[in-house]
Amino acid sequence: MCLAAPPPIVVVAPVPAEKTHAVDFVNTPWKEVFAWLAKETKRIYISTETPNRMLTVKSDKPLTLPEVVDLLNDVLESKGWVIIQREHSFLMHPVGEKTPPELLLDELAKWGNTEVVQVVIPLKTLVAEDIAPQARKRLSKSGDLSAFGTSQLIVRDKGRNVRSIHKFVQERDNAEDARFTYTCQFDRAGLVAERLGTLLGDADTAVETVGRRNPVEGKRSATLRLIVDERTNAIVLTGPAHKLVAARLLVKDIDKGESP
Repeated sequence: MCLAAPPPIVVVAPVPAEKTHAVDFVNTPWKEVFAWLAKETKRIYISTETPNRMLTVKSDKPLTLPEVVDLLNDVLESKGWVIIQREHSFLMHPVGEKTPPELLLDELAKWGNTEVVQVVIPLKTLVAEDIAPQARKRLSKSGDLSAFGTSQLIVRDKGRNVRSIHKFVQERDNAEDARFTYTCQFDRAGLVAERLGTLLGDADTAVETVGRRNPVEGKRSATLRLIVDERTNAIVLTGPAHKLVAARLLVKDIDKGESP
């Protein structure tokens, strides 16, 4: 009789706990505080600005480095400053000025709630100028959000606010609607958009061409949006997926003739 081989033993290495620090500054010059922070973060302090007064602050429990930075920023913000970390350095920066580090979205978790950061949020189905007004409501007083093209948002704010905005956008940037971009080869993008709108609108779908008047009678259950980029002679379409499938089939038949 053949005995089955015992299953292999898999050893999973434990995830090391994040290092914590006891924080107990008593009448400590800020220069010394930043020297300590530079040593612990292994980053260079490159700013010439330091607060004039001493720092007295104590935490009841050990803190991770992001939490230490949050604690220091709580004190600095009342003086009009904030600590900003970069990849190899950190500095003190006036609150409200637009020179934060630009991060990838997956790096956000490494930064503190009060640190000012800047990220670019890509959009899959939403139009940047449409979602921007709602997203701005989640900014702090010193934050800023702008649409970059039709499919990106640039957000500069405290880490907690940027994370909140990213979550808000993700929840709405779903797969129910989709996006299709077509660069016209022969006809003008504006003319192609008008013809597409006429063919794709129906009793259930309203057609909106951005930048043009779009009289719509009655309520529709869905909206197909056409954004004309005259600079690149392109059309960006967002809306129900089945309408975009039809648009892909129609647009090449519409866009015929001599180059514009």
